[in-house]
Amino acid sequence: MTAAAPMFDQWCLLRGYPAFPALPATVAAFVTDCQSIGIEKLWPAICEISQAHIAAGFADPTAGGVVAGAINVMAQIAPPRSWPKELKARFLVMPHDLQLYIAGHEAKRDTEIKRSHSEAAKLRQTLAAIQEPKKEIDGKRASAA
Repeated sequence: MTAAAPMFDQWCLLRGYPAFPALPATVAAFVTDCQSIGIEKLWPAICEISQAHIAAGFADPTAGGVVAGAINVMAQIAPPRSWPKELKARFLVMPHDLQLYIAGHEAKRDTEIKRSHSEAAKLRQTLAAIQEPKKEIDGKRASAA
């Protein structure tokens, strides 16, 4: 028993799995079985499982792989559109907190790019409006000369 993640400990006890040290497949099954409670409630338990294992000197059974895949099925965070196809599969097995950070960062970047493009388009329109009367004046001058 981890004592750090009572929800996981209880789930393991009911199914006859060892909670500590836990196998990644056990944690993935826990995530899959408990997905109905939502990632907001489940993620703290996963972090507790991770911290308990690391503190005791065991490998983190929650780091990537099957656990990250199970979490991603529940959280459904899409890989960034700007990433190459071969790296998008890697995104899906990253830890949830890193997926959130990267997806949020990419969304902010995309928003800023769209804002910059919109601003540039408005400036181009303003410049064109300023230059248009000058062309007419230059055209009149050229025909008058």
